[in-house]
Amino acid sequence: MENRQRWKFENEKDHKVKTNPADSKDFCENPALDVLSLSNPALDVLSLSNPALHVLSLSNPALDLLSLSNPALDLLSLSNPALDALSLSNPALDVLSLSNPALDLLSLSNPALDALSLSNPALHVLSLSNPALDLLSLSNPALHVLSLSNPALDLLSLSNPALDALSLSNPALHVLSLSNPALDLLSLSNPALDALSLSNPALHVLSLSNPALDALSLSNPALHVLSLSNPALHVLSLSNPALDLLSLSNPALDALSLSNPALYVLSLSNPALDALSLSNPALDALSLSNPALDALSLSNPALDLLSLSNPALDLLSLSNPALDALSLSNLALHVLSLSNPALHVLCLSNPALDLLSLSNPALDALSLSNPALYVLSLSNPALDALSLSNPALHVLSLSNPALDLLSLSNPALDALSLCKSSKGKDLPSSGETVTLRKATRLTSSAGPVALPPATANHLKPRGNRGRVHAAERTGGLQRQNHL
Repeated sequence: MENRQRWKFENEKDHKVKTNPADSKDFCENPALDVLSLSNPALDVLSLSNPALHVLSLSNPALDLLSLSNPALDLLSLSNPALDALSLSNPALDVLSLSNPALDLLSLSNPALDALSLSNPALHVLSLSNPALDLLSLSNPALHVLSLSNPALDLLSLSNPALDALSLSNPALHVLSLSNPALDLLSLSNPALDALSLSNPALHVLSLSNPALDALSLSNPALHVLSLSNPALHVLSLSNPALDLLSLSNPALDALSLSNPALYVLSLSNPALDALSLSNPALDALSLSNPALDALSLSNPALDLLSLSNPALDLLSLSNPALDALSLSNLALHVLSLSNPALHVLCLSNPALDLLSLSNPALDALSLSNPALYVLSLSNPALDALSLSNPALHVLSLSNPALDLLSLSNPALDALSLCKSSKGKDLPSSGETVTLRKATRLTSSAGPVALPPATANHLKPRGNRGRVHAAERTGGLQRQNHL
């Protein structure tokens, strides 16, 4: 017994020594970038070395992306009523701030970081060939961005071995498995889970085994979706007619092409692919009617990535007070509260950013000019999914007690609403309710069927845990459930 205890103690001591960042030789040495570097105490975005949690370095008050100790930021802090998830008012953070040259994650003006800079070949955000960054490098055992081998982190709970969405210790999932040097972004080795159904030869969205698609495959020189080794960057490979996820020129794929009626990955009208289509029971990534896929389905308790009924995961669960990553029931959270004009996570009012270039009608990755989609339409003042200057939307605004992240039942939000009725009209005041016409589609033998607003609430309350019905919001919230 004594020998066993001594052996256990020595192993624990050895483990501590081995996991000491100071002793590791594999850490990124570029202090200017080191987005996920554990060796850079100034950034330490996902420092796993801090056993206290340090999801995004809680010990570094200069960054503290998800710091619960920094009341100025506190992305998921329940104690900070202001929250400022990605608050740009905090000059020490400015996660997506273009004014802060020290970070500027998406800044095109900062050649030192330029996370998505197409002109800066020194970045390689998702480049596995660049050992200096290796943001998602599975070959760098010192990084382990979402390493669940560290029981102090466990972003998505190591206690649930059946779910463990990002569990690296669960060989059955390996969503971002660092133990699989091949990549296994979505666990291609596990045909039982395969987040985007890699066993289904008709989908293979992120399948690395399917050389014809290989959405994130950096080993496939024919694709290189996010390959930065390709000097042309090809973020979504517009020159590669085999994939062209966001290519408007490739009518064969055009994953987000709004001009190509043959694909429409986010198109709810195209039953051929319709990645977010509620009418296509074959894919329906966000379909609530397809219990086979339902990536974000609230009706499928087997998956329910964002399920409010599954207390085991409930990434965005309103019913699970223990997790509630984006708890809507906690009015003190305000994860990405757009009511805070100082936030502007992807501030579209700043023409220097325009991540999806809404001013360029030729690109418009989520084409806001196509009235049939409007997924993240910024030209539609009634929707403006990412519009932080539009007080009528508040996509993730927790000042809206109904919130309805992707709810079609909330006519004031309708993050995925395909119809608008207030384009060209003045925006309502913050106290008024915006009424949108919904174009929810259901599957039938005759094809998609548009339902009238009164009956298009497939996200209607289930028992006492559903969302607040739109009608109950007229004149103020008369009944408030867990939201």
